[in-house]
Parts: sequence; structure tokens; C-alpha cells
Amino acid sequence: MSEVSPAGAAPEKNGFSRVPVMSCAEAKAFEKAFFSRAEMTEEAAMRAAGTAVGAGVLRECAGADFSRLAVLAGKGHNGGDAVRAATRIFSERKCRVLLVFFAAENAGGLAPLTRKFLEEFLAAVPADMRRVVFLPESAAALPPEVPAFVAAPHVLLDGVFGHSFRPPFPPRALAFLREILAARAENSPCCSVDLPSGLSDAGAECCPLRADFTFPTGILKRPLLDFPEAAGRVVPANIGFSGFDETSVAAANPEDFLRDIFAPRPALCDKRAFGHALIVGGSRGMPGALMLNALAALRAGTGLVSVICPESVQPAFAARAPGAMWIPCREDADGGLDCGAAFSAAERMFPRVSVVLCGSGMGVSAGARELILKIAAAAPREIPLVLDADALRPETLAALRERGAPAGKTVLLPHAGEFARMGGNGADALGFCREHALSVALKGACTRAADPSGEILSFWGSPALARGGSGDVLAGTVAALFAAERNFRAGAPARERIAAAVAWHGIASRLWAKAQGERCADIAALPEFLGAARAFA
Repeated sequence: MSEVSPAGAAPEKNGFSRVPVMSCAEAKAFEKAFFSRAEMTEEAAMRAAGTAVGAGVLRECAGADFSRLAVLAGKGHNGGDAVRAATRIFSERKCRVLLVFFAAENAGGLAPLTRKFLEEFLAAVPADMRRVVFLPESAAALPPEVPAFVAAPHVLLDGVFGHSFRPPFPPRALAFLREILAARAENSPCCSVDLPSGLSDAGAECCPLRADFTFPTGILKRPLLDFPEAAGRVVPANIGFSGFDETSVAAANPEDFLRDIFAPRPALCDKRAFGHALIVGGSRGMPGALMLNALAALRAGTGLVSVICPESVQPAFAARAPGAMWIPCREDADGGLDCGAAFSAAERMFPRVSVVLCGSGMGVSAGARELILKIAAAAPREIPLVLDADALRPETLAALRERGAPAGKTVLLPHAGEFARMGGNGADALGFCREHALSVALKGACTRAADPSGEILSFWGSPALARGGSGDVLAGTVAALFAAERNFRAGAPARERIAAAVAWHGIASRLWAKAQGERCADIAALPEFLGAARAFA
């Protein structure tokens, strides 16, 4: 899955290769201890980091104008990573490259490995395709060729400062950087190596730029999570670090999850081996959410899918998705499922199913809210219950306590607004899970898959998902991976199943956006791209 995954390490014993989350200070201390153990040389780590960043820039900015690449580098190792990335980018795009070194008189002022990577860059890039500029603190002015270069469409790679930065930003370097940013052509993407320059444990006050993409290498630095407006889209790169403590929060490589999802099915099996999902939801006014649930559950490989739906939509839905069993239910005066009839139908199905998904498109009528609470309290505690959308309300938490199921058997799928509505504290999905003894996918640009034992971060979605219905597709995908043990890694904790569904949904969304465009993508087509993700497994 080289096109969409970080470079790097083999999965650990817990089933996935992880990029740990640390503060800048913790990351610096870890790297010092790691290199002292001689598990990997600093040069090898920097080569891996620069190569991963270069590949990431090529992938994430594939639609940008790569005729020019402007690289802003510091004299330390972050600058070395940026130079190495520039060499990787040039090898594929043969672009003109402007390389600007801050706070250095000449190559002799660079860190030894940075100087070595500069020498390799000079050997790889013809003289007529490159320009190298040094900007010492004593420089009186920015050479005119620098703003002239960035005034045309280009890709900007920021590697001035990394996680060793300590405020304040050197005054002359700050002035030069601001001048470059002011001259930068509109819509030229800015990519940062490890951290946007100036972002640190102290905050974002000293960070003069806003990255479109940030590529943390080896360790995901916590300021990227605390200040997402500076970081842009975060793309972690696993470069082979090992030996860190088992942290409760980590970013995972989606390749590990997709490999398990698309493992060959046993030769001797039947549909019951892959679970039976019961979906309860929809209303006359919002029927589409229920259809997206069902399509995703079917495409994600659930053996059987039964759907309790409003009777007015049942004929059309059965024609659209004949693989599901559509159970019509009378509607109340608000166009939602009649609570008594729908709950009776669900009770009859409970002994026959292996996962229940409830909440999508149900609305907020009194009948819908009563039905959600009854299902939340009465669903068998031994099977997973996945709750989304209109089921995510404070009163639902009380009903779930009445059900008393283990944390791995209750999964909530809130976005930030729904999380706050239930009393969630900011982005603390892990604390919420521990407080309420359940599991959560807190959806966003960084989706947090958490259970009381830990948290896995996923950055692998697409801005195309910022439209109605994307969460309904995720809900059906999550339900599929909880429907049967063999639908994912046997014995995997809830957070890994959730993270697998999130990664799968995210990779599918990237393929979908590439095929249809982020602006014009049709949400009804998204489930079809779940299968296409197998190319990256």
C-alpha cells in the first residue's frame, strides 16, 4: 500500500505498526536513547524520513504544479530531512528546485548529515535545475530571486525548524520567512517536515505559517493534535523506530488493517460465518441514511443484513439493494418508525443477529427517541451495539448503563457536535470511554478510535467526506467488522476494529474523491469504493 501508507516497520505484537504520540521534549529524549542503543543510525533514520516525506508530498499534492519546488531548510536535521525529500521529489518530477537555507553562512554551517544530503542533492540535480541560497542572520535582505521564484505556482516544503525548536523564532529568519510567504503564489500547497516551523510544546504563537500538510516522522508530536489549524492534514510516517513504551495513544498504519480485512476467506464457509447485522433506522423524511448503512454493510462483507425500515420506502429500497432483507414497519405521525411496532420487530430479531446498528436518519421525534432508548437498553449484552447520529444523546448513556454490556460491545460514532452533546470533553475520546465503559469513534480530520484501554488515531480520510451521508457509510462499515470475529483479526480489541473500519472508509474515500472529484463526489457511490481499497492491502 505504498501509495497511501507510511513507510516502515513491521506490525508489532498487538497487530499493527504504530507511530506513538509524544510531546516534542519526549520525542527528543526518545530519539537520543534510541540512537544510543545503535538500533538504527541517525543517517538511516534521516534517509527513511526524507524519503517518506518526499513520497508523501508527491502523493498528497499529486494535482499541484510540480514544475517548481521551493524548499525552506534549517541547518539542523529537519533541514536535512527536507533536502533528502527534495532529492526524492526531483527524481520523479524533474522540477526546478530552489533550496533556501536559513541561519547558515554556507554549507560549512550545516549539521554534518544535512551537509551530506546537500552534497547528494547537488550531485542528483543538474546545475541548471537548481538554485541554492544561504540566509545567515546577518543577511541584509532576501535575494530577489527567492520571492520571484515563489511568486509562480509551486510546491513549498518547509523544513526550517523541527521538534528541537525553542522559542523565540530568530528575528531575521522570521522576517525572511514572512516575506517568502507573502510572495507565495495563491493555491501553492505548503508541506511541513515533522512540524510546521515554529510549532512546539509551547504552542503555535511562534509559528508564522499554516501548513496544508504536515509529515511527522517516526513519532507524532502532540502539538500537531493540539493545534490542527497550523498542521493542516497530518500524514504520519513510520520510519522503523521501535522499543518505545506501549503508549495508550498511537497512530496506526492502515495497510496493517487492510491486510486483515482483505485476507482470503476460508474455502469452506457460508454466509452465517460472516455475521448477521440488524439495522434499525430511517424515517420518511430521511430515508437515505438507512440505505447508506445497508449498502456499506453489504459491501463490507456482512453475511446477512436485515433492515427495519419505514413501510413507505421498503419497495424502493428492496429494489435498490436486494441483498438486504428489508422489514417494513408502520410509521408514526411524524414519518418515523412506530416505536411499538419497530421495537417488537427488533426484539424478534435479536436472537438471530450478531450486531445491531441504530440511529441513522431516525430524527428527533418523541417516538424515535423512545425507540432508540428501548433498543439501547434491551439489545442483548453479548452482541455489539453500534449507535450513530440521532441515537447520540445524553439520555442514551443512561439506557446503555441499564444494558450493562462490556465496553467492546457498545460503539458510539459521534462527530464533534454529537460528542459535546453527550458531555464529551473536547477531543478526549479515551477519557469518555473510560468514564462510560464503552468504545467510540470520534470523527474528524483526525478520527479517534478508542476503548477504555487505548486510542488509535486515523488521518486517512478525505475532505470529500465533508458532506451528508459519509458517517452513515462509516456506520455500516463499522457494523460489518463487528458482525463476526472472522470479519477482522480474531480477538482484536474494539478500538482496532473501529480503527480498521475508519481506515478502510478513509482509503475508500480517497479513491472515491480521485475518481469523482472532492467537490462533485456522489455519496451514494462511496460504498462501491470499499472494494477498490483491496488494491492497497
